[in-house]
Amino acid sequence: MSVKSNLCGALLGVIVSMYSFSSYAQETIHVGTEPTFAPFGFVDDKTSEIVGFDIDVINAIGKAEGMKVVIESMQFDGLIPSILSNSIDAAISGMTKNPEREKMVLFSDPYYVAGQDLMVRKDSV
Repeated sequence: MSVKSNLCGALLGVIVSMYSFSSYAQETIHVGTEPTFAPFGFVDDKTSEIVGFDIDVINAIGKAEGMKVVIESMQFDGLIPSILSNSIDAAISGMTKNPEREKMVLFSDPYYVAGQDLMVRKDSV
């Protein structure tokens, strides 16, 4: 499956998820992120704005839905509590789905799939 197909599917999932938490149409969506993980989310040194792939994804969703996106910087461990307390509407910060988190919040389909590997010195094998 191509990155474009994955992204389109994820965008649809996020849009559906955004509307499922609210009983009314919103003009603005407040999105939390921890901007310390380039290239997905980080603070641009020149503009002091939060930028990156995650930010591009949520801005594309906002544009497609005619909604203004307000990005809010916060600690990673505060993202889910902020959603639950209605301080933010959504979070985009490279969070991995797991059973504990799925009991608290609804996740979209993945919009980026990465594999993690273990590394050792070449001469240690």
